[in-house]
Amino acid sequence: LPAGAGEKIEFTDSWTAYVVNPCTGEQTEAYLTADVTAHYNKNSFVANIHTSGVTSDGYVVRAVDPVVGNQNVLSDVTNGIHTHPETGSKYRVHSHFKVDMRTETVIHDVFEATCIKP
Repeated sequence: LPAGAGEKIEFTDSWTAYVVNPCTGEQTEAYLTADVTAHYNKNSFVANIHTSGVTSDGYVVRAVDPVVGNQNVLSDVTNGIHTHPETGSKYRVHSHFKVDMRTETVIHDVFEATCIKP
């Protein structure tokens, strides 16, 4: 952000997500923790989210999630890699969520989990 950017807020959040591991086809729980840094201005904000965690089937999670919003649109893109440290199995999680803030309508919602190495 440029010099003079608005208020900076930092916090950590944790939650559990449920996803199907595309390498095994099995549902798994991901126990996630996110470190969030957000900058707010009068009519907009930018947040950078760095997520880490583990899944119930032993994968280590690392993800980056930039979020940008203003009075017109909110956009959230997630790119993460889940890697099993013992087997080397790896999969990618990608999502993109966009909302038209004027109408509060979801205009784009994609979630993909792709096996990179079984």
